Amino acid sequence: MSTGELTTEALLYLNDLENGADADSPGINTVLAGVNSVTATTAAIIAGTQPLVDVLLESVGSVTNNVAALNANTNAAAGVSGGALSATTSSSSVVRFTNTAGLLTTGSVTVTPSGGTGPYTYAWAKFSGDTFTITSPTSAATTFSITLGGDEDAAAIYRCTVTDSLAATYAVDVSVTARVTILA
Repeated sequence: MSTGELTTEALLYLNDLENGADADSPGINTVLAGVNSVTATTAAIIAGTQPLVDVLLESVGSVTNNVAALNANTNAAAGVSGGALSATTSSSSVVRFTNTAGLLTTGSVTVTPSGGTGPYTYAWAKFSGDTFTITSPTSAATTFSITLGGDEDAAAIYRCTVTDSLAATYAVDVSVTARVTILA
């Protein structure tokens, strides 16, 4: 059958529908109204103005169930551990107090991520305050250093941004304080 023959058959069928040749066949206007209704609903779903609760497709089944299964398979293949990325710190503040001027290094602080998808990367940066040297700026655990003279102090907020392998991020802040007090 050539393309011309198929077109001729289609036109004859549409002509029969329009004229209601078959008592069981709806007129073409009824068929077009049904198509227009489906088209309008589809356009509204795509535009986000019509909720998609579920659609059953012949030989496919539930669209909602199929999408949920596809998402589960994709997450399993990607190694998603589940849940939103978050993180905590071993301490909300690190300090170093001494009575000797010079280089001061704080205690260690460690960031522990949860949720998201590993592996994780870490980026420490100053958020506000005085400038300390970050000992390990791309590690989960770090310390902070600063050189102070007699009777000086320094304080800052440092932020660690944790990024998972799917580019989700979560930031945690740590208060950093150092002080030299010369005893008389």
